[in-house]
Amino acid sequence: MAHESRNPQSGGSTIHASRPAPPAPPYGQPVRTSSPNRKLGLGLIAGFLAIAGIVTGLAVANKPSTPVGAQAGSRLIATFSGVGRQASAPFTVRSGTVTARYAFSCPAGSHGFGAALVSTTVREVDVIANTTATSGRQTVTLHPAHPGDIYRIGAQSPCPYRVSLYTP
Repeated sequence: MAHESRNPQSGGSTIHASRPAPPAPPYGQPVRTSSPNRKLGLGLIAGFLAIAGIVTGLAVANKPSTPVGAQAGSRLIATFSGVGRQASAPFTVRSGTVTARYAFSCPAGSHGFGAALVSTTVREVDVIANTTATSGRQTVTLHPAHPGDIYRIGAQSPCPYRVSLYTP
């Protein structure tokens, strides 16, 4: 139903129409809750997750179980890398045998590299490397005299280096 009203200030008239009633709910009819685009999106997400799982599985399957230079069943206890003279964060050596794996690389010329396993009480220094070569990579077995003590890796070289320690 429409009715007309006059605005005395503007001199014009306005027609007002009544609003239609909202549609009656479709009781007894199934409610549509999905769409083809939603199904496609969910399918694409599931596909990407499946591919990511396969790639991750392949990467884990191809990862060597023992780090290069370490013995089977060994456990990484410390790793340290840097340039210049530095010392690692402290760590506990619980075993009487430690395998140290180091690598360093310098540009042309001989710059040298030195590294050692040093107890924080400085009562023990086990040399890992002391060389004047341009670059190198080696595995060394050390026998700390005080298992259970806290140690650090100390290293010095003007070139980038990395030292990792493993216990059986």
